[in-house]
Amino acid sequence: ARLVVDGSLARLVFPAFQAADGERSGWLRWGQGEVQGFVAAVFQQCGLSAPSEDAVGKVFALFDTDGSQVLDVREAVCLLDAILRSLCHAMSGVSAPAAAASLVLDGG
Repeated sequence: ARLVVDGSLARLVFPAFQAADGERSGWLRWGQGEVQGFVAAVFQQCGLSAPSEDAVGKVFALFDTDGSQVLDVREAVCLLDAILRSLCHAMSGVSAPAAAASLVLDGG
């Protein structure tokens, strides 16, 4: 939870984004595993087990509003923030459906 609130997440995110962006295009592609690799790298740096590709895919769909199957760095940061906030909600005793509703209603 502290990572999300105190801004230290940003220090982890940008190097992880650059490492996952294999083509140095400024985008992470879903179909090439770059988004999942990005999420997994940040979770690993935080000492957490990465969420499944299915779980990340469901959140990814909320952020890929134009259907392009790619995220720029801002969208990737928002995606990761939403996943971590959802995890924090789940760990704080909030039911999984409530955490999911919070994620959707709060917009991440």
